[in-house]
Amino acid sequence: MKEYTLLALASVIITLIIDAASGTYLIRRASYYLFGGIILFFKCLVNGYLTSREIVIYNPRFFMGLRTFYSGLV
Repeated sequence: MKEYTLLALASVIITLIIDAASGTYLIRRASYYLFGGIILFFKCLVNGYLTSREIVIYNPRFFMGLRTFYSGLV
């Protein structure tokens, strides 16, 4: 079972429900996507560097083996 993936998906769904229920609708704002894009860019950059240099090594038992956005630095 991939607990991390399931918890991540559940947290996104819960966040969307809370956003809609509270009436703030932050997800409809352009600043939400700008901020999210900035975070995603730097997360991929740093994670790609750390894993390609084997500073951080993930145990294959605990991830799906699917890589997105980044193939690694040499």
